[in-house]
Amino acid sequence: MNIHLQMSLWRGPVKRRISMPEIANLIASTYGVSVANLVGPARHKAISHARQHAMWLMHQQPHLSMPQIGKFLGGRDHTTILHGIRRYEQRMAEGTAYTLELV
Repeated sequence: MNIHLQMSLWRGPVKRRISMPEIANLIASTYGVSVANLVGPARHKAISHARQHAMWLMHQQPHLSMPQIGKFLGGRDHTTILHGIRRYEQRMAEGTAYTLELV
């Protein structure tokens, strides 16, 4: 998958539905972790940050609800997804979040 092609879809209206597995694969390859780590129970900082980024990107897709995202990411509760989204947004505001170049 082309990261720039996929990420360009988050600029403006969504041109096509991007699936959760596609987002998980994109994040896993970007952060250098496995998809199993994203959906697993690991709480290491690098994995948590990658997972929170995936939560945020999945939430940007209008066809995905927080309960759906939580189910995909290892059966997490929707409030956990909300917390992850807020943590990622906080790191973005602080300038400490890993961001992908949008083209």
